[in-house]
This record gives sequence, C-alpha cells and structure tokens, in this order.
Amino acid sequence: MTHKAHIPLFPLVAIVGLLVTIFGLSQSVVRLMGRKSLLKAKQEELVRLQKEQENLQNRLTIAQTPEFIEKEAREKLNLGKAGETIILVESGDMQAQIQNKETTAVPNWKKWWNLFF
Repeated sequence: MTHKAHIPLFPLVAIVGLLVTIFGLSQSVVRLMGRKSLLKAKQEELVRLQKEQENLQNRLTIAQTPEFIEKEAREKLNLGKAGETIILVESGDMQAQIQNKETTAVPNWKKWWNLFF
C-alpha cells in the first residue's frame, strides 16, 4: 500500500488568500498616496487662485473710484475738466530725433555703398 503525502489544503488557501489581499491593499495604498499628492497640488493651486482673485478684486475696486477714472482720462485720453485748456508738448527726445533726421540726410547711393562695402 502506497502512502501519498497529504498536503493540508486550508493553510495553502489561507496563504494564497493573504497574498492576494496584501497585493490588493498595497495597490490601494499606492493609489491613495498618488491622490494625496494630487490633492495637495490642487490645494496649492486653489490658494494661488484665491490670492489672484483678491488682487484682481482690489484692482477693480481701485479702478472704480472717481480719482482713478479722472487720472486715466487725463493721462491716457488727454482729456481735461470743463474750462481747462489741454496743451500737448512733444518730448525732447522726439524733437532731437526729428532734427537729426533732417540734418543727416544721406543720399541713397551712399547708403547702398555703406551697405555693401
């Protein structure tokens, strides 16, 4: 009579089950760590956007004041109050450039000569 070695089935099934469970849990932990880093990045972006929104709200509040509107109208649109006379003066740099262009008129043949030689 031959006697075969009997391997208990329960411990083998229990070990395989534990390995599958451990593998599944480790994958869950890895996904959770990835989501935590994503959550942290999104929270930092939210803080940055909230600061930007606050800055824009402050600029909007300032832009709606009558003083700001008057300043912009005077500086950018060259407007004035009723009864004021607006005088526009060219800057000294522009006048000097115009005078230099007028006094240093170089003939075309000389420009070509300087370009090639």
